Amino acid sequence: MKKGFTLVEMLIVMVLLAALLAFSIDSMKKTPNVTYKNSMKSDIINASLNEQNIYDNFYEYESVDLFSVSGTGSLGGKYSLSPFNSMEIETINCSSGTGFFITVVNEKIKNFSMTLNSCNQSKIQEVTL
Repeated sequence: MKKGFTLVEMLIVMVLLAALLAFSIDSMKKTPNVTYKNSMKSDIINASLNEQNIYDNFYEYESVDLFSVSGTGSLGGKYSLSPFNSMEIETINCSSGTGFFITVVNEKIKNFSMTLNSCNQSKIQEVTL
């Protein structure tokens, strides 16, 4: 009786390993985008909390264009961003008064942004351009 594997058994093992490798590579390609999207969502949430804090103190929202890691708004609001993100905050008119509109873009994800409209139930929306 011979010891070892037959050629057919070796081929089956190689095919199974190739299939597992193909699935793992595909899932790893999606991981960075998920991380970048989570950082964008975090920046929007932090900015909206900051806007609410500014409104509680000054009874108005501030507009900010932020393209670096941190900055200060015209009313003294402190804003910080995750790496590769840029943010724009605009003051807008709502049916109930004034509000704000936040847009965050990540330079690593092409044709994609996240927005938050405080007049529209404050839901974060993903926008594909």
